[in-house]
Amino acid sequence: MGLTNSGGFYVDTGSGQGGSTVTIGGALTDSGTLQLGPGDFSLSSPDQVTAAGLNNTGTINLYGNATEGTTNQATLDITSGAAPATWIGAANLAGDALLEFASGQITSIAAGATLTLNNLNGAQSRVADASDTTSNSALTQLASNTGTFEIVNDAGLADQATSTLTNSGTFVLEDITSFSTLAGVGFANSGPFYVDNGSGQGGSTVTTGGTLTKSGYIQIGTGNQNLSAPTTVTATTLTNTTTGTITLIGNATAKRSRNAVGDLSLGDAKSGQSAHGRRPLVGSRVLWRPPSIHR
Repeated sequence: MGLTNSGGFYVDTGSGQGGSTVTIGGALTDSGTLQLGPGDFSLSSPDQVTAAGLNNTGTINLYGNATEGTTNQATLDITSGAAPATWIGAANLAGDALLEFASGQITSIAAGATLTLNNLNGAQSRVADASDTTSNSALTQLASNTGTFEIVNDAGLADQATSTLTNSGTFVLEDITSFSTLAGVGFANSGPFYVDNGSGQGGSTVTTGGTLTKSGYIQIGTGNQNLSAPTTVTATTLTNTTTGTITLIGNATAKRSRNAVGDLSLGDAKSGQSAHGRRPLVGSRVLWRPPSIHR
């Protein structure tokens, strides 16, 4: 028998609670809020909710323990259902948290949907298939975002999709996060794309295997000019438009090596070429390496 939730379904949400197990024999249908674990990330023992399938239009919060090396994980385990090809609703994972599907790939994030993965203090948040729960194995074919996609705090995703990744929503990579596409696979951005834009963040690496096509907004570095470590976005070439903006904001402290780097240097740009659109550079350690420009 399944469970339909249109209200609040809370499991061990009090500080220091943990150790509960919920088993749903059928599908979990959620249009309300489902939360596992306390919002202060102090889960004291592993929590697990198991269901045969998942139909989500609401909000799922999985809050595991945020201590480095913890095994106190918040798990939503979908034992028979495949990951939906298009993610709708919201899922917020933080600390040691796992959203596990029997199989399948999330290839797109719908408009209005949210998927956030926040690795706190090295405690890993993952959206995974049962065959590999140690990484974001259910996200390796992500090809489109029209909602909000966010990876934070020493997390990573090596996207294996073979077609150009498109973003018309909000795409956020923050604080020692790595992201890459396959060789020859580009990234077409018409929405906001942020890399290490939070105060004191830094150290992220983004590698686009093909062309970065930009008609939206890209910001590398924090507006407070306090980038904590070098941040690099790399692409083979840049296709820019008059409506696009690239903002690089490095650390503004003298003699620092904390650079915001727009590394697009693998093309054959000649002296005097410049990108269409706007390209504000802020901070004393900002580098722009001229790309091959496609007008």
